[in-house]
Amino acid sequence: MDIKKIALMASPIKFDDEDSGHHPIRSLIRRDYDPYLMKELFGSVNIPPQVIEAGMNEIQPGVQHTVVLGFYGRAEIKESIADAAPFLYWLTHGTKFPVNAHVQWIQNIFIGNQVYEGKYRLPSSNPKFDGKPVNMSILKKAGLRIFDYKGSRDPIAPAGSCVAGETWGCVDTGNVKFTCGGLNRVIEKNIGHIFVVSRKLLAEYLALVEDFYEDSSLNKPIMTDIKNTEPQKAPDNVVDIKKVQTKI
Repeated sequence: MDIKKIALMASPIKFDDEDSGHHPIRSLIRRDYDPYLMKELFGSVNIPPQVIEAGMNEIQPGVQHTVVLGFYGRAEIKESIADAAPFLYWLTHGTKFPVNAHVQWIQNIFIGNQVYEGKYRLPSSNPKFDGKPVNMSILKKAGLRIFDYKGSRDPIAPAGSCVAGETWGCVDTGNVKFTCGGLNRVIEKNIGHIFVVSRKLLAEYLALVEDFYEDSSLNKPIMTDIKNTEPQKAPDNVVDIKKVQTKI
């Protein structure tokens, strides 16, 4: 395998109602989300940012006010304005999310948890792999080292969801959340999702990533938990969310 290391930033891979931190948004999706309505309304365009914002307001009441309050509360400091302005712009303009991608993301990832459970299927030019679930555990077997960077106050990518390193990376006994040569690194900061656009925090992240990539120590990957099991049965490519919605 040519790739030996990979660095992630706020990359959630686990979606459940327990320790991932996604229970509030999953409950909201089951209660209110209608993929058929979304396609009827926005089938020819991207999902508008107001729809995504409405979901965030539901799981964080008042967040639309507290974020802006925090921004203007530091507005007398030139450096703070320059650092926070890109985040405020990102929040108010939203993510351009095509409707089909949005529906698949909600149903297959958020509700189905297919990537974490090894059931997410992808197309391939090789007929042997076309439409088959992706075997993520092969990353551990190959000795891939993963750098996880996450925020403990991040509701979009909760710390409990950003567990790629300890799930598929090169993990040794007692070394899941410690910096150690030859193994994964997990950095968890007491911040929210702002660090994805903050110049200051991005600079800190890049410095840590550079150090991670330059670490030349090579520990033999731990493969005791890897077994040659049959691939899990793949579900239909799109889960019918109506079947898992909570009755009101």
